[in-house]
Amino acid sequence: MEVAPGDRVREGDALLDLIPLDGLEVRARVPRGVQSELVESLADGARPEAVDDEGGRYRLRALSGQGDPAGTEAIFEVASSPARLRPGSLVSLSLVRPEVADSAAIPFSALYGADRVYVIAQGRLHPLEVRRHGETRGPDGGSWVIVSGDGLADGQRLATTHLPNAIEGLRVVDLSTEPDQEADQEPGDGAAPPPSRQATGESPASASAGDDVRAETGP
Repeated sequence: MEVAPGDRVREGDALLDLIPLDGLEVRARVPRGVQSELVESLADGARPEAVDDEGGRYRLRALSGQGDPAGTEAIFEVASSPARLRPGSLVSLSLVRPEVADSAAIPFSALYGADRVYVIAQGRLHPLEVRRHGETRGPDGGSWVIVSGDGLADGQRLATTHLPNAIEGLRVVDLSTEPDQEADQEPGDGAAPPPSRQATGESPASASAGDDVRAETGP
């Protein structure tokens, strides 16, 4: 509304704006690392989707012709949205990306730097190099990171308690095991989530076991 009861108006003054809800668009900036993936999808006729926190769905229509070092603006059409969505509203979108084979979703606390995790084997830490692919919602409701790596295998246990002094060979105690269970375990014991096909935006099946660890002194 441009006016209130009692206001004086003249011929030609705007009294209110009517905006149709059909055809609403959402503009979101995507990182440069994702831009080439979206360009290829659009060229192949695919329409990548995004979701918001309330279940609204959005389809990618185009990418802006201009960009900057922070990324490029993506234009999404509203496929279905909550009734609260209005022009000018702010929404948080999660882009649904293609599945990554032989990947696993892990808590961010398990990631050291940008590309390293530690596997617990026989009570000691062993580093593995991994590659990040995106994020997904974990069973705790928070964001988990999707990784893959040549060293990841079924049955491994990852340390998800972030240790500032983590190094190869550091002796640790797995606090998630039974109190009377030996800390030294053979590789493959436990129930850590195996690398599996995960899509960014999808929830992993379960949390990792063997996550809480305590460093020990000594050889």
